[in-house]
Amino acid sequence: MFRSPSLRGFLAKIVPPRFNEGWGTWHAKIYGVDDEVIISGLSTKPGAEPHSYQQENYFLDWPDPQTHPHEIHVKAQEALSAFQLSQRTIHGIQIPSSSNNLDSNDVLLFPIIQAGQFNIREEESALSLLFRNLHASEGRPAEQRRPLIDLTSGYFGLYVAYQNLVLANDVTTRIIAASPKANGFYGSKGISGRIPEGYTLLEQQFMTAVKRAGRLWKQGTGVQLTEWEKDGWTYHAKGAHFYA
Repeated sequence: MFRSPSLRGFLAKIVPPRFNEGWGTWHAKIYGVDDEVIISGLSTKPGAEPHSYQQENYFLDWPDPQTHPHEIHVKAQEALSAFQLSQRTIHGIQIPSSSNNLDSNDVLLFPIIQAGQFNIREEESALSLLFRNLHASEGRPAEQRRPLIDLTSGYFGLYVAYQNLVLANDVTTRIIAASPKANGFYGSKGISGRIPEGYTLLEQQFMTAVKRAGRLWKQGTGVQLTEWEKDGWTYHAKGAHFYA
């Protein structure tokens, strides 16, 4: 079972489950490595409180007995960086210099890796590039559609760098997050039952920053933050959709 290598020693013994996610989480469901595929997942036990899970379809051998799992940072960074370089070299992807060179049916796919603990930050670079390009297109003719970004995350803890991108750009941005009742921790026992309130506080702080930046939603532009709620459901969607 994955646990962040940053959480070790005495802290690893005293930090309880659910709270240890603060040091790093891993939510991948399918892992593909050459000719091998490992499938993993989480399923809730009937009648269990939120975040009380049983593991299923779980199989993995530690490949390097000379390196302790708590000390994998350098090795993981080297392996991921080598993989990225090899894929760029093998496929030699040529990005069109202009959208005019693209057919209307063309779709460009760019798999990216984000592993901040191992200093691999492709997602951050990609999103920063998209924000900058959308910002540059703000001066387009009025008859053309304005750039728009839709962001969603079940737990609203928008990374500070992403918050800064939203606040510093003029691109219209809509954000959807779980309401307290749609939060997976809602109704759980103990102090973790207060976690939804913490995310509400983060939302309030973010919207205060939006107001300070003069980006409050008005007449279809600015920054809009809404909460998703449906009786008996939780919300865990994550992603971003860019319209240019």
